[in-house]
Amino acid sequence: MLELVLSTALGAAAFGFYVQEHRCGRALARYHALPVGSAAWLSINEHELRGAYWGQYLVFLIGVGVHTILLAAFIWMQ
Repeated sequence: MLELVLSTALGAAAFGFYVQEHRCGRALARYHALPVGSAAWLSINEHELRGAYWGQYLVFLIGVGVHTILLAAFIWMQ
């Protein structure tokens, strides 16, 4: 049962990584489509965009980790 919990957590982390990469790529495509020198282009840079998406992914991983630890603890207590 513990293996099921751990493999599910690993699958969730991998799927979350795929989703975040896709979302980040789409945001970067929109950023690169902006006219150079426009107010929107000047207000943000590529590094900030990537950092925001990686920050979201790390928060997601922390959530997956906490839930995995809790599930493993409950299974171990049975």
